[in-house]
Amino acid sequence: MRRHRGACTCHMLAALLLASGCGNTRGALVSNPRATQAASAPGQTALPLPRFGASAAYDSRSGDVVLFGGVTATCHLSASSRRNLDATWLYDGRNWRATHPPGSPLPPPSSAMVYDTVLGGVVLIGTAATNPTASTWLYDGATWQRISTGTAPRLGGDLPVAWYDHEEKAVYLTGAADGTSVWSYSTMGWRRIADRPEGTVEGAAYDSSISAAVVLIDDGVSVQTWRVSGDSWSKYESAAVEAPLVPGGYHVIESDDGVLAIGVPESVPATRLLAFDGSHWHGVVASAAPGPRLDAAVVGNEKTGAIVMFGGRWGSPGAVYGDTWTNIGRSWQHSSGLSAARLRPC
Repeated sequence: MRRHRGACTCHMLAALLLASGCGNTRGALVSNPRATQAASAPGQTALPLPRFGASAAYDSRSGDVVLFGGVTATCHLSASSRRNLDATWLYDGRNWRATHPPGSPLPPPSSAMVYDTVLGGVVLIGTAATNPTASTWLYDGATWQRISTGTAPRLGGDLPVAWYDHEEKAVYLTGAADGTSVWSYSTMGWRRIADRPEGTVEGAAYDSSISAAVVLIDDGVSVQTWRVSGDSWSKYESAAVEAPLVPGGYHVIESDDGVLAIGVPESVPATRLLAFDGSHWHGVVASAAPGPRLDAAVVGNEKTGAIVMFGGRWGSPGAVYGDTWTNIGRSWQHSSGLSAARLRPC
């Protein structure tokens, strides 16, 4: 799952296919409801505000996409115009609905979100602006609760990237402050397990067909593909990403066709989809695709093959998106939401 950073920086790339701020108090709760964090369009119910850098994951139990946090802005993406969002939204494939749990985490400066089959809910791993030690939260479909984890990693190197290993029944995380360490979280708590290869982790997703995760690492020369099974890392020697994409602009998801990578090529401002066949990456043609954008929330439903993309930002002076796109069978459809909100001069 691609990592997210809120008002501090955002490097999550938005994409192509169906159902995926900065807090100041570690582990703090914020009350609901958050009526001011909704938008509406003619003939539609309330929708999430346009935003970028939100955390999102597919909830296998409920079938909903869970969306949390993100940043909205009114002018040129300047720090003074940014507003960190702390509402939780659910998307069922047709409609968005706001949920009002008794409490939830403050929007973190950086976070990663995955579904944990053992815990039966969505796990959010994030930090507070004043404390880089990761806090771990579980959303069970009704409320957020802080999980006691023992010694947790300190984030602050690369942006956090997480995936859930179905064989090990554990969440795996990179992005710790010490650079290349890899951590895992299970019912036994957090533990530091290994060091990963040097470079920037651009994205990761678990591939059920090979019982391992596929991880992209930019080593400064090219983006290499690694297979990760538990604590073991092995490189696909012939599987470098074939076309350079905007640095920090990858999103990696699992679909019914395997692992997909989504990004914006450096040479062409258009969203590009790559599929991994177990040895090579190759381009996939998708009709009526949304325009290029960074920092959108993108989630794949590995059971149905659907992909959902919401929000994002793009361009200069810039625009923040509040639209939802869905894709099944490589055909895109604009499902709902506001078109890009062009930013005014600050």
